[in-house]
Amino acid sequence: MKDRNRNGPEAHQDWERKLSGRPFIKSGFTSELEQKVRERVRMGGGHRRTYMRPAAAFVIVCALLLGGIMLRDNWKSSENVPAYAADAPSALRSDPLAAEGDIELKVYSQNQDTVSFMSFIGNPFVIRHPGVHFTVVQPPRDGSVSSEDELEKWIAGQKPDVIVTDSGTFGKLAQQGRLQALDAWINNDKFDLDGMFKPVTDTLRELGGGGQLYGLANSFDTAAIFVNKDLFERNGIALPEDGMTWDEVLALAQRFAGTGTAGLIGPDLDNPFSLVQMAGTTEGLQPFNSDKLQATADTPAWAGLWAKVADGVQQGWIYNAPNPLKGKNYTIKQAAETDPFQNGKAAMRIGSSFYAYMLSQEQSGKKLNWISVTEPVGKARGDVSASFRLDTVYAVNAESANSKAAWEFVKFVAGKELARRINNMYSNVLARESELKWLEPEQKEAFYKLKADPDFYAKKWSTDPVSMSGRSSFYNDGTRLMAEVAAGKLPVEKALEQVQDSVQKALNSAAQKESGGG
Repeated sequence: MKDRNRNGPEAHQDWERKLSGRPFIKSGFTSELEQKVRERVRMGGGHRRTYMRPAAAFVIVCALLLGGIMLRDNWKSSENVPAYAADAPSALRSDPLAAEGDIELKVYSQNQDTVSFMSFIGNPFVIRHPGVHFTVVQPPRDGSVSSEDELEKWIAGQKPDVIVTDSGTFGKLAQQGRLQALDAWINNDKFDLDGMFKPVTDTLRELGGGGQLYGLANSFDTAAIFVNKDLFERNGIALPEDGMTWDEVLALAQRFAGTGTAGLIGPDLDNPFSLVQMAGTTEGLQPFNSDKLQATADTPAWAGLWAKVADGVQQGWIYNAPNPLKGKNYTIKQAAETDPFQNGKAAMRIGSSFYAYMLSQEQSGKKLNWISVTEPVGKARGDVSASFRLDTVYAVNAESANSKAAWEFVKFVAGKELARRINNMYSNVLARESELKWLEPEQKEAFYKLKADPDFYAKKWSTDPVSMSGRSSFYNDGTRLMAEVAAGKLPVEKALEQVQDSVQKALNSAAQKESGGG
């Protein structure tokens, strides 16, 4: 029972003490910080709300039902009732699982332990379906489940009713016939699929194969350009627009040269190579051919991007400065206070929806007049996002003995009701745009204007060990060598030769290992 009390103030203080200051890699925040912040937001730690224990909430619901008190408005007015329980009485009256008796739903949750799972999703569902009890399982951390094959075998052995996982694992399980198709349930229950962002469902259909839906997602992540309107106005420069190419964005940023303000911050705060990588991906450039296992990092197109970004760093219109928090423990507030965009040192910044959430919290202590426009697009793909990503997919195990209850859970997670409850507790972009309230229209619409290319998505986020090795080599060596190029210590041509060589070696080594030869 002690662990179930870990989402109070002491847990949040402990969370802040444990933040590590590793190099920023996404949106100016470390991957660990981003994951912890997302988790804390989901647990309600960033909002002053009082969440009752599930048992206490259920006692209140039962008391209301037994006493015949079904006044929804009175229920909502109670300060002690959690927001997610506000409409529980009416939900209980129409509980489709009421006749099923007690149901034990086993859930494999890739990223959430029992406490966070119950706080975020489990408790709201149980209040509406009191006959359901959850068991959350995760792989052991002793190294016995360290590969994708081992994970898939472990999941099969556990036989969970619901599988909550990343999009890559979801796609493999679906194509192996290990997930139930949801289309019949969706049609029978008249589930509002049309209210979801179409690229989300299109991508899920492509990943699952056969055009059917084998899972649902209630959110997605993508990028946008965040714009400091005041800096543009002060310098007499027209604001950026949706659908700009990388050439147009870089040309706009270059207009800030000599103003004392950088024009652009890339996806990674102190790593200009992140701009090269993102721009190349948008234009369809690849550092290697995965079919031929041949490195393609040294081409004129890549060289042009390297040169342009290096020039921008040297001339000061692309921001590049050491991260003052690197190697230190720090809080979210400290990260915001040292963010150059929030402190008026750059006119534009490319970041994810997580960064938008951080801006909306205004923890830097300064009021920022900002909007967002779509991320840069490719010349040949002017309406496609290159950064669209599904973090978490909810699916029903094909072997589940409780498939009806499992579907009710997946339907609840992806439905309007939960979206409405979590819209200001969640730092991803909701799949239901109508329920996203924590951003103003001019700050959120950019996230919903571009399409996703499911085939491109599958290749970009491939978890094939050889591809992952090639991408890792490209990023790590590119980061190191771009620092030398930007400092004027190494010509672009020499840098690309080294990257080409290192990527090829990484591909060869990984392929040999996969074939059992190394």
